[in-house]
Amino acid sequence: MAWERIRHWQWLLIAVVIGVVVAMVRARYTDDVIKDYGESLNGQGSFEAAVLRTIQGHHQFENLTVTPELIDDGAGGRRFVHVVRGMYWDGRVSRDAGQAAWAPAFFVAPVPYRPLLEPKTIGAAISGRVAAAMPGGANTTVLDFLRAANKTADGGVSYHYAWYRGSGYAMWMWVGGCVLLIGIALPVAINLTVFGTWWRPRIEKEAAADLSTVAPAPAAAPAKVVSEEEQARLRELEREMEARLAGGGDDAKPKTDAAQAAKATATVTKLNAGKLEPAASTQEGRHVDYGADKDDFYPTERHAPH
Repeated sequence: MAWERIRHWQWLLIAVVIGVVVAMVRARYTDDVIKDYGESLNGQGSFEAAVLRTIQGHHQFENLTVTPELIDDGAGGRRFVHVVRGMYWDGRVSRDAGQAAWAPAFFVAPVPYRPLLEPKTIGAAISGRVAAAMPGGANTTVLDFLRAANKTADGGVSYHYAWYRGSGYAMWMWVGGCVLLIGIALPVAINLTVFGTWWRPRIEKEAAADLSTVAPAPAAAPAKVVSEEEQARLRELEREMEARLAGGGDDAKPKTDAAQAAKATATVTKLNAGKLEPAASTQEGRHVDYGADKDDFYPTERHAPH
């Protein structure tokens, strides 16, 4: 396939199709990917307490990464959520070191997010400070909660919002990325390699030939048929010319020679049916002697030695 023949708009269309297909395939496996993040934290109160509580100088749920995701809503559709994943201590102690052992875990935060901030679980003081740092409005998310917790909790709360790694914006990310790489960068690279320019040179379309203006070729004239009478007249003229060349060109001689030629023709015709014999010379005043060796098929004239 000649890649340089693909037009720019065709590259863009290919890029969009590839981006949409990849994003749709990835979205089908979003739920399975989330489950691979580790243990699921059940309950919003437990999640908030784990984020704010400290154990041995660490938060019970730390090293947090937030991603926007589209997951199954249980009714055949998709819903937008934030998935918070990180390292979590579930209360177990490592047998070797005798210390708390953190393991991967995740929490699915709904959008919008309404923090509970239960004083009995996290303490009245810290819950009050976090509530005061929360922004007002109905469109708060778990990012607002983590931001407020980072400002008010002891030692702060470390988190990272990796919006580019989630499935919530995967469609736009994949389509945009494919357009940049396949729809723009790839054709530019091909144009620079093949044509030596950023853009493909414009190719003028050749005008189609108008066959209505083309005059048809004249038909070949039929060959002239020579009648039998004309053929006989032509043979007669040939014999007369041969006779004139042989006899000198007088008026009486051509007629005699013509008669002799006709007689010779009849003789030749007659010889064709029988045995071939040497013929006497018809030239006056000259004797011709014929002979034939046993290997000769035709009799040949004998010449005197010089």
